[in-house]
Amino acid sequence: MKKCALVILTVIMMLSLAACSDKTAESASAAQKTKNTQSPSGNQKSDTAYNLDNLIEAVKKAGCISGDPASIDVKDIGAEKGIAYGNVVFLQYDPYTSNAYFDAYDANQVILNGKAVEIAAINGPYFMLFLDGNVDQSAVKAFYSLGFGS
Repeated sequence: MKKCALVILTVIMMLSLAACSDKTAESASAAQKTKNTQSPSGNQKSDTAYNLDNLIEAVKKAGCISGDPASIDVKDIGAEKGIAYGNVVFLQYDPYTSNAYFDAYDANQVILNGKAVEIAAINGPYFMLFLDGNVDQSAVKAFYSLGFGS
């Protein structure tokens, strides 16, 4: 009987202490989290305002590629679009509809024409590769000048 009374008394004490706990610490923490959240201001630019053609144009303006583009078949690697300027290849993926983007990203390479080619730069859903493996850092810098790379 004494044990039962002690257990009941302990439970009552625990419940009363829990009810009297300091709720201000929790609400202050929540307020701090809300306070630290940033919302976009009017002077911030959107990263969605670029596409593969814009990235290629930036690399072209930097003088890293020239000539006529050649469209390449990239459906077998899960890409949506592939454009080659000689040694430099640009790929466009849709990470929302295919795991191929993440597979290539994780491996840091793409298999083109049966050959593993290292990814030189990734900017959002776009990849830039150098078929000979000699990465032109000026081209990479230009590729990163827009969108998620900037």
